Amino acid sequence: MVIQYVGMVYYQNSIENNVNNIISESSKFRLTYLFTNQEIGVADNRINLVDTKITWGKDITLNPENIAREEYDGSTHSYDELLYLAYLSGAYSRFRLDRNFQNNEFEKLYKVWLDKSIKGKFDDKIFIKSNKRKLEV
Repeated sequence: MVIQYVGMVYYQNSIENNVNNIISESSKFRLTYLFTNQEIGVADNRINLVDTKITWGKDITLNPENIAREEYDGSTHSYDELLYLAYLSGAYSRFRLDRNFQNNEFEKLYKVWLDKSIKGKFDDKIFIKSNKRKLEV
């Protein structure tokens, strides 16, 4: 059997009564995302709930012309401060909280994410707003 690294299992039935089926469906993956519209209250330690995705929103009105910002420039802005903010943004992410991510994988992932963003592989531009105060890193 070939082990895949990441998989998804969509389950619409009761989780508690079907743990063996879920384990079987996800056995070919090292990491499995379980998507369900059912409440998860699993007491079985074979399923480790690490993250619950919640989508929320708020209507706001912004005038982009009134927001003081500048495009990130590695020659004048601190990469270390930006990396610190990237790590801070992921403090409660599944990649930081899941005990199966080891060997600084969280930090490696977020650094790659930032580096690719700076190079334009994820984003067209990175804008920053500086308060002219140095962050303690």
